[in-house]
Amino acid sequence: MRVYKFLEAKWANVAIKNERLKISLLNALNDPWDGQGLIFCDEQHRRDWQSLLAQYAQIFGLICFSKDWKDPVIWSHYADQHRGIVLGFEIANEFVNNVDYVEVPLSYVDLISAGRDEDMENLIKKALSTKYCHWKYEDEARVFTDLAEPDPESNHFFMYFDPKLILK
Repeated sequence: MRVYKFLEAKWANVAIKNERLKISLLNALNDPWDGQGLIFCDEQHRRDWQSLLAQYAQIFGLICFSKDWKDPVIWSHYADQHRGIVLGFEIANEFVNNVDYVEVPLSYVDLISAGRDEDMENLIKKALSTKYCHWKYEDEARVFTDLAEPDPESNHFFMYFDPKLILK
């Protein structure tokens, strides 16, 4: 699947030079509502969910892409107000999680109840791949990836270009 990463020009040049993309951490996403857009019955459920997310934030992160590079709103929001660069990548379909845009948020209770039959990590990825319908213009795809060792210079995590992430 062809996907696109919008970046400031200086970060696009660094990504190309170092052949890698920065992994976003679950507890430091640019939208603080990512993964929080659930319907909670009470404050305890919200705290439980945040605790669960914090646990998984130690295990994996994500990289956000768009399936479209032509939308001027995306350029404005994610490519340094139209001054940035978009990089195209070919990624095998099995590594891509398409974002589901909904009018009604997922229910925490329903999500956790389903967790009895599913792997909890997959449920968290489902929650992180569900957004309110007004974000549909992003046409977003997400790649979840394990966190290995952080880069010693920047202390950030990166996914390197390889056969799973091919710069086109």
